[in-house]
Amino acid sequence: MAEFSRSRGERAGVRGREYPEATGDPAGRDVTCESENRDWSPGRAIEFRAKPAQPLELSVSFLDRNGVAYTAWTELRGDAWQPVRIAVDEIEPNP
Repeated sequence: MAEFSRSRGERAGVRGREYPEATGDPAGRDVTCESENRDWSPGRAIEFRAKPAQPLELSVSFLDRNGVAYTAWTELRGDAWQPVRIAVDEIEPNP
């Protein structure tokens, strides 16, 4: 399970980045992570731990090898570390 916070960088073969400051652009706070292993076909879920300062709806997106974007959303409580698990079969192509 990967764990990211503002002070953490690399865990479980996924490289994270600092979370950007808020902007007027809805996508201005997107964070990009690169995976060392790009074949996720045997995977069943994306798992990590998160501790948001306030409750939020987190979206996790990725592009497949054909450039199709997929996104899943989950609700997180504020001010508490919590496991996040997004099953691969819950991630849908963007409209």
